[in-house]
Amino acid sequence: MKINIGSRTEIEASQMLFCVSDANYTKVFLNDGKVILTSTNLGKIEERTGNYKHLVRPNRSYLININYASIMEDRQSILLKTGKQIKISRRRIPLIMNYLDNI
Repeated sequence: MKINIGSRTEIEASQMLFCVSDANYTKVFLNDGKVILTSTNLGKIEERTGNYKHLVRPNRSYLININYASIMEDRQSILLKTGKQIKISRRRIPLIMNYLDNI
């Protein structure tokens, strides 16, 4: 599934490791090491992901591909394969855990 991340740039959803919000910009990190800076905000990118079920938003700043991540033992953080640790918002913990149980 291709996702339009801004202007004329489309990427395969499966290539996306994670996206991080940077004010009105978003940095999209791909599995081949590339980083794309786009002027599309994170909420808009999340809307465009549509039916791709492996992208989750653990907090206001990140959108991650769960295929490249694992839940930490404390069940309040996600560890990406890049070694980056992302905190899950308190309100989103039940949603994330429910989501992971259903995939």
